[in-house]
Amino acid sequence: MGFFKQLFGGSAHENSQNEQQDTAHDFEILKYDGVRAMNIGQLDYAIKCFEKALEIHEDLEIHDYLSQIYIRTDKMTEALDHLSILHEAQPDNIRILLRMAKIYYMNEDYDHMAEVCEKAKTLDAENAQAAYELARAMRGKEDMIQAIAQITQCITLCEKAGEEQTDLLKDAMLLRGTLLLKMGDKNGAEADANWLGEHNEDSEDAMMFKARVQQALGYNEEALKSFDKVISLNPFSVEAFRERGQLKLTMGDKQGAEEDMKNVLELDPDTAQGVNGNFEAVGHEDIQQQVEQAYKSINPLQ
Repeated sequence: MGFFKQLFGGSAHENSQNEQQDTAHDFEILKYDGVRAMNIGQLDYAIKCFEKALEIHEDLEIHDYLSQIYIRTDKMTEALDHLSILHEAQPDNIRILLRMAKIYYMNEDYDHMAEVCEKAKTLDAENAQAAYELARAMRGKEDMIQAIAQITQCITLCEKAGEEQTDLLKDAMLLRGTLLLKMGDKNGAEADANWLGEHNEDSEDAMMFKARVQQALGYNEEALKSFDKVISLNPFSVEAFRERGQLKLTMGDKQGAEEDMKNVLELDPDTAQGVNGNFEAVGHEDIQQQVEQAYKSINPLQ
C-alpha cells in the first residue's frame, strides 16, 4: 500500500511509450492494492485506490468491487451508480439485476425493484431468486395476490432444483406463510409453518412465525412453547419476549407477562418511552391493568 503516495506524486514522462507503460503499471498496482485493502476491511483506502484506477481507464471488475463496498458501507446510491454502469455494459447479466433489486428493497423502492426483477425473469423464467425478489417487491407494493403467485412459483422452482436451492426454499416458505397469515389464510399459513418446523427448526425467524400461526389458530400452549424455543435460540429477541408476554397475559399469567415486559424494557429501553407510568413501581393489585396498558402502548394493533 506504500505505492499509493508514490503513484499520486509521480513525475511526467517525456517518452510517450514509457508513459503508457507506466500508466498501465500504475493501474495494475492500484487495482491490486484496492483488492487487498478490501479483503482486509480497509474500505476507505480501497475506494481511493479503485477510484484512482478508474481515472486511468474503465474497468468493469472495479465497478463491481466498488458496488460491493458501497453496499457494505450502506451507501446505496453510490452502489446503484456502479451497478447501473455494469448493467449498461452487460444488460443480460441477471446477477447484476438481482443485486440492484436487493438495494431497491433496502431503499423501499418497490417500483424499481419490480422493474429489474421483471427484466431478470424475462432473461430467465426459471430463475427462482428472481421470482423471490419479485414477490418481495409485490409485497412492498401491497399487491398480495401477485406476491403469493410469485413466491409460489419460486417454491416450485426450488423444489425442482433440489438441494442446491434449499436455503432459498426455506426463505420462500417463510415469506409465503407470512403473506398467507396476513391475508387471513390461517390453514395455508399453518401448512407452511409445519413444513418450516420440520426443515428449519433451528431458525429463529421460522420458529417465530410458527408461534404466531399457532397463536392465531388458538393453540396457545403450543405457541408458548414455540416462543420459548425462539428465546432459547436468541435470548435477546425483543419481539419474542413482547409477544410471549402478550400471550401469557391472554392466558391469565399476569406474573409471567410482567416478567416478559421487564425483559422488553431492559433489552429495548426506547420502548419505555411508549409505556405509561412507572412499570417497576407497579403494585401487585394493579398488575393486570398496568401490564395491559404497557402492551397496548407498544403494540398499536391491540
